[in-house]
Amino acid sequence: MKAMLLMVAYGASIITAAAQPLPFDPTPVRDVIQDGLGRIWAIGPEPGLLLWRGGRWRPQTLVLPSPDTNSVANADGLKGAFPILLQTNQLGVVHVVWGAMDRSDETESAYWITRIDGTNTPVSAVFKASLATPFLAFESEGTGWLTEPGPDVHRIRPDLVVEQAITIRSNQMSGTRFDQYNPVQALPLAGGGALLWGEQRFRELATLRGLVVVSGTNFVHSPSIEGLPNRGFSAAERVEPGKLWMGVPYWDEAAGLYELDLNGMRARKLAEPVPGAFSHVIGIHSSATDVFVISGESSLQHALWLRRKGFWQRIAFPLDSASFDDFYRVTRPVLTDAGGTWIGTGGNGLLRISSSVESSATVFDWRMGQPLESVHRIAWLPNGEMMLVGFGEGATHTRPGDLLKGRSISPRVIDVWRAAGNLQRDAGGHLWTLLTPVGEKPSLGEWNGAAWRHHPIPAPVRKGDLGYRIGIDSLGRFWVPYRERLWIADRRELSLTEKVALFVPAQSVWQHFDSMEEAFAALIQADPRGRLDLPGWNQPDFSDRGEICFLGMDWHTSDRVVHYHDGQKWHRWDLASVGFKRPGYFGMPFFTAEGRLAINFTRGSGAQVTALFEGGQWRTALFQSAGGRDPNQWMRLPGQAPGDTAGRGVADEVGGFWKTGGQQLMNSGSGLSVPQFDLAEVHPFIGARRIEQVWLDARGNIVL
Repeated sequence: MKAMLLMVAYGASIITAAAQPLPFDPTPVRDVIQDGLGRIWAIGPEPGLLLWRGGRWRPQTLVLPSPDTNSVANADGLKGAFPILLQTNQLGVVHVVWGAMDRSDETESAYWITRIDGTNTPVSAVFKASLATPFLAFESEGTGWLTEPGPDVHRIRPDLVVEQAITIRSNQMSGTRFDQYNPVQALPLAGGGALLWGEQRFRELATLRGLVVVSGTNFVHSPSIEGLPNRGFSAAERVEPGKLWMGVPYWDEAAGLYELDLNGMRARKLAEPVPGAFSHVIGIHSSATDVFVISGESSLQHALWLRRKGFWQRIAFPLDSASFDDFYRVTRPVLTDAGGTWIGTGGNGLLRISSSVESSATVFDWRMGQPLESVHRIAWLPNGEMMLVGFGEGATHTRPGDLLKGRSISPRVIDVWRAAGNLQRDAGGHLWTLLTPVGEKPSLGEWNGAAWRHHPIPAPVRKGDLGYRIGIDSLGRFWVPYRERLWIADRRELSLTEKVALFVPAQSVWQHFDSMEEAFAALIQADPRGRLDLPGWNQPDFSDRGEICFLGMDWHTSDRVVHYHDGQKWHRWDLASVGFKRPGYFGMPFFTAEGRLAINFTRGSGAQVTALFEGGQWRTALFQSAGGRDPNQWMRLPGQAPGDTAGRGVADEVGGFWKTGGQQLMNSGSGLSVPQFDLAEVHPFIGARRIEQVWLDARGNIVL
């Protein structure tokens, strides 16, 4: 979720009878899909399967076969079975992959795949696999391709029999690590069969290299194609018959956008409208007249490019103001009608690109009365309405014309600032945050109650490398973590290093530290009882003996690493060394009440355990709560609802509590809960926006 700073006027608002806001169902669903009959299915927070009917999500009960007998059992009661993903085949028939909460960390477990067509008699099959993060794609003849972390590619036959089809060998592999992600996509071929390609979202994570042509039971691997780099791809899409556009990711020296002639199996690199425009293509979408390309090396630098009548135009930058897919892998929705194209964004609501010659983009966010901050799914309902879904936020539905109707923004919204991080406040009541205006260098912003003062962050910090969290230490200094990226030519690889820029307000100077370890050690040296508030994964914990621990990142392997300073030197362990095994989630290291170093993580069953460092080694012990440093505070198990402060008050400094719910912002105190906006007014809380922080600035303004 992006950071948004909102300043509102104090005082109560009188609710009057007026136009109601758009209908809104706040159920925090994930993985929504529409079938060929127009029905819309979702994975709910229970977990369970939901169906959209009558303007809201309704639970659905399906029967799954037992993995060990011929009997059947209810999906909600069979070892806590939960839906993992939804996908439709080329005929629009929904397929659901289910798992069980008590699956083992080390052995294959039972999974189910259910086909739901229009007969109201779902067909299910059982198979064994280790699907921590599965991905499913279909080809034209109804055959599905299921991949998981690991080199195996499973084929799902039309009769739902699941069989291992391909094992990716080392000479067919792009990347080095199969433990997290391996999505193999399928593009149907005109004459039957499919073209398989590996989507490589991160440099280290392994997937299929090149292309595999599938015809019946025959698999022909084509790792080397004339004119096309023979590694993984970041995107692929058929833009016209026989023409495939493919993105090569930014860490490849041949990065760019390529056009592949499927008939001659030859490729050419497409010219960029401006240098670097296609350095990292993550999405390609085509309609009858237009092609849209989404490109950018980080989630807050994605640009939307449109090719119309042979010419390129940059329609939106940045396309997103928050990570689009967050915890899940999400395919961006792009839906075209007679008047133009609708595109979902992360943090910027819904975009509409007109099909007229003068291409333009209209943003439908809270200012237009559209309640969703992020739009992950778009679908047409049978009554002609458009349904919008934001994963973890909710769903709304309306006629497109209703979105264009003007509605007044509440006069109580004094100002809205787009910030790139959390808020901190100094001893003088000034508020501080990261500000990253479009086209400008990032700065540390200081709000004195009337105006901003900008403190530009010096080189080598770049906007796309910021961690978007700032800290304040016991000496009143502000911490800005960032990643430094260096291309090592002789090794032909990108080196990422986690560093810290530290601002000292008293001298108005910046200090740079080459690692988090160096910065933490310098803090303790300057103030032996020093402390630091740095929200996020790098938040350190301090013992009474001057020890420090935190969870860092090894960017070369994309692994989290436990860092521990014993007062003399640093020690480091990867998560596997402390006992963590996938599937499961981990928290942050902490010091127990007895002063011992520990970290909590979950097993595949969801049970939490504690790993303790004693006698120079790690051992597993009974669970000890670490409060906000526990894994359930940072990640969520499949099907769980995201953390939500709606309905829970966030206190201000004068005894009031602020909360959201029912498309309202409420201020509570002395037993009263007072709505802050008129029903006729547009305001940022008409959706499921959660309040993270409440501050009073130096002049007494309330800032949310």
